[in-house]
Amino acid sequence: MFLRRDYQCVLASIVVMWLYYGMFSAFAADEDTDTKNPIVLDTPPAATPSDGPPVSTSGFYNMFNHSTPSKFWISGQSNAIFQYHPSFHSPYSGSNSFTATPEHKISVVDSLYLGYQLLPSTNAFFTLERFDGAGLSKGVGMAGLPDLDVVRNPALGGQFYIARLGLHTVIPLTHKMVSVDRSPTQLLDQLPEKRLEISAGKFSAVDYLNYNTVGSDVHKQFMNWDMDNDTTYDFPADTRGYTIGAAIEYKSPNWEARFLEAMMPRNANGQSMDWDLTQNHSETYELVRHYKLFRPGTIRFLVFDNHARMGNYQQAISDYVAGMTSTPNITLTAKSGREKYGFGINMEQEIKDGLTVFTRLGWNDGHSETFTYTETNNTVVLGAALQGKRWHRPDDKIAVAVASDGLSSSHREYLALGGLGFELGDGALNYGRENLIELYYTCHLWKGAYIGPDFQLVKNPGYNKDRGPVPIISFRLHVDW
Repeated sequence: MFLRRDYQCVLASIVVMWLYYGMFSAFAADEDTDTKNPIVLDTPPAATPSDGPPVSTSGFYNMFNHSTPSKFWISGQSNAIFQYHPSFHSPYSGSNSFTATPEHKISVVDSLYLGYQLLPSTNAFFTLERFDGAGLSKGVGMAGLPDLDVVRNPALGGQFYIARLGLHTVIPLTHKMVSVDRSPTQLLDQLPEKRLEISAGKFSAVDYLNYNTVGSDVHKQFMNWDMDNDTTYDFPADTRGYTIGAAIEYKSPNWEARFLEAMMPRNANGQSMDWDLTQNHSETYELVRHYKLFRPGTIRFLVFDNHARMGNYQQAISDYVAGMTSTPNITLTAKSGREKYGFGINMEQEIKDGLTVFTRLGWNDGHSETFTYTETNNTVVLGAALQGKRWHRPDDKIAVAVASDGLSSSHREYLALGGLGFELGDGALNYGRENLIELYYTCHLWKGAYIGPDFQLVKNPGYNKDRGPVPIISFRLHVDW
């Protein structure tokens, strides 16, 4: 109580780390440099807002300094999350139900980021990644799953894989230059204030789209799928969250626009991509406006249109009613070229220095099956994050958010009749919106090391009022280097 604040945080962190590693051990059985730009620098560098993947590049926030311009980039991260939930009310359950008995799991994601500047405006990027451990209930049973790191196919754990591999190039649209943060996919520290950026290869769609400075990073921010992405955006991805495609971005101080063309998987939640590009593909468009009222803010509008070998909820129901199947089975109605579309609004507003609020609204048509992300047809999220300047911990952060997800009428009827999605299916359904709240604290220990607790409470897991609520307690250890 009488210790300095710095020492309190360090002492608390040591205790949490001891508990973390103790639990991990106990539960393991369960389971030269050319920095010249071809553009003439005719004005002093200035900061400019820019969307993009939430990658920290400052030397202070990593074990090693990545701010010095170089033709090479090498960095990495490790993110470990422990989660536990006690037993909860569950009069019945199905094959895709969230486990009602007490459960604990640990997930670990390790990443190695490499980059090389091929030309003054073009670089290659490469990410080697490894997931190990497991998620609660094997990553099924909720729309807002509690750990965004979790891979829903346990057979894919424990091995290294290529997450990103591609090229990134910058096309200047002005001579005026601005200072920017370097990252694993963009190695320059100065860029034209107005420019086009083109990326092609293997990557995650949300590296470029649906970004939010408050809720987009499972490594230091929220853990739940609802808080870090628009759950109605069924973004093109394999089981691990990656796709093959190209993204073109226009960036200026006040406006940004993006277009993504990408491949879809062959099956729902599948690992193999579908090369029948004439019928199966994905297009996403995003428009971003940076503004200043009393404080800076950003609003993002996103529209997506997917074509894939999807099933149809109503057809699956009709086949069941006609006696063609013993239970509704959407996989039997799969047809190439089926369409799924939707939109999202993503907004953040600084209220005062260190305090930012954000909201997400999303909707998709809900006729074709959920294919890649999570089973939601409409969503609303509201949250806020506060940096620790007020208590003399400027690199700490505390945040809270609430979310509410819903289903289309045909989607809920399909589940009520005993149908299974790739992550939902209790065998029956007393429908109610899946509502949840999440609260976390991230404590900065030293340079790139962070630790912190997280609490989530989920009401009506899997949209079922007969089950839950489910409290989930989590601890996170994260290191950037």
